[in-house]
Amino acid sequence: MTRAPRVPGASLLSVLLVLTTGACLPRGEPPAGRQILADKTAVLTDLIPDNGDGLVRVAFFRPGKDADNVNLWVVTFNPDDGTSTEKMLFADIDTGFELGYRPSARNAGFPMDAQGRLYFYRSGPAPAFMTDVVRADPVTGEVVDLGQPPNVAQPTDASQYPTVNNYTGGPVVFAANGGATVSNVASYGFGGSTAFYLTTDGTLISLDPAGAARQLATGLATFLPLSAERVLITRAAPDTSAPGPSSGSLGGPPPPPGRVTGALLDTATLVETPLPDGFLYQYSAQPSPSGRWLLVSQESSDPNQLYGSNVRGLVDTWTGTVELLESTFSFGGIWRPRHDELWTTAIDDPEQTGLLSGASLQIKKPGLPVVTVPGVYFTNFSDDGTSWFSRGTPLDVQASSDLVGVADDPSGPRFPAVPAGSSLVEAWSLGDGRILDDSEVGVDSFENALVQMVDPRNGATQPVGELGFLSVVGKTGALGIYHVTYLRGDLTTTDFATGRSTVLAAEFAMSAVAQPQGADLYPRGGRIVYQFGAHYDSPWNGLWMATVP
Repeated sequence: MTRAPRVPGASLLSVLLVLTTGACLPRGEPPAGRQILADKTAVLTDLIPDNGDGLVRVAFFRPGKDADNVNLWVVTFNPDDGTSTEKMLFADIDTGFELGYRPSARNAGFPMDAQGRLYFYRSGPAPAFMTDVVRADPVTGEVVDLGQPPNVAQPTDASQYPTVNNYTGGPVVFAANGGATVSNVASYGFGGSTAFYLTTDGTLISLDPAGAARQLATGLATFLPLSAERVLITRAAPDTSAPGPSSGSLGGPPPPPGRVTGALLDTATLVETPLPDGFLYQYSAQPSPSGRWLLVSQESSDPNQLYGSNVRGLVDTWTGTVELLESTFSFGGIWRPRHDELWTTAIDDPEQTGLLSGASLQIKKPGLPVVTVPGVYFTNFSDDGTSWFSRGTPLDVQASSDLVGVADDPSGPRFPAVPAGSSLVEAWSLGDGRILDDSEVGVDSFENALVQMVDPRNGATQPVGELGFLSVVGKTGALGIYHVTYLRGDLTTTDFATGRSTVLAAEFAMSAVAQPQGADLYPRGGRIVYQFGAHYDSPWNGLWMATVP
């Protein structure tokens, strides 16, 4: 790992400079790039998407009227001549909200629409403390108080399973769909960049990326977007002969009366294709990555079982046929990303020893027998499904010491994904068979954190950084802040192909963001903006812009 050189000592001239200026400089060379704002109090939040005018806009916080408030600002920087202007967008944001927008690879920051407008929450005064949603435009400076819609909706990441946000019971702001604000929303979800929502009277509406609304169906009980083109919908069908779930005791509204039928809605033609009866499509239906199969629960004749009898089935949405699953899948499973394979862990441990010998991996491909791998407690996949993870320690040990293997060979060797005694936090596929992962000992502590590249095919590992966290992970490289002490560390870029790491800002980097290009969140030649804050006065304190090597 290449590190910025340390200054071994101070010359007499350096000492005189410190004495005369009342300040000192950080160790080593100046931070990489150009300073765009000299202000130690500036707290970086977002790099605004490029709108084509060649200017760089960065959102940041400054202290507010008191310790409980911060103000949101934007600095506009001209890379051609190095000039910049500052503008305050909004005052008196609760510091509790401010802390939630610290950028990292696990935190996307402020919700933002296609125009680069920011959405954030503001607490009202006591005693009501009502929360408003505010929209701020960093380009024009326009700030609009949208009132009290409690939800700001953003599309889920493409690697996540389709989901629906249920029981909103009020207005929702669809930030990525023209900033549309919709009232009387019962639930909402996304199919790609298309938003769908169900009104409280059962009408299903779609919103395209520009916010244009289109009515798709009426009289619905629930829905689940499988894609922008196909939506699973349900309707209530009164049937007193077969009592269903009796109440909404898990926190949601009571289920619709009587029997519920399911269908697939083609959003282009609005044609509905009925699905086989007898399944609880309105609850935990999970589509396979291709969207062809649905994992569903079977209805129960026992009114005391809210979500059915835990008998699961695979519904083929192309043919309408059903394949009932073995009891080991009674609690569902996880679809392998990009593969129509259902994985789950079965436990046969009557003595409750917690030993891994009582666990087994169960893999089900539609139409084929279940494959069993004994002695394995499966936990998750890499984002592209090429690698899989399992526990390396018994279930009664807090640190999981995770193992990783090749998902195409589940019975093959598994290797340590993290150091023994630590637990996997998150993993990213590098596109060449390897993964990048971070691990930690304990919770919310950088003290023993480690970021490394691991090859699941042979167990080869290469450390990337320690005592810190990842800021952004792209297709060819990653940016992180390591050797963190007192919220500050070495801003380090790593190239996946060569494994070379280079420190861009030593010792006092606090946070960093990058400007994506398409699906690459950290492209070569792209922009980085980071916050530099020494513990003392320094001309280097503030916000800096650099280029991804």
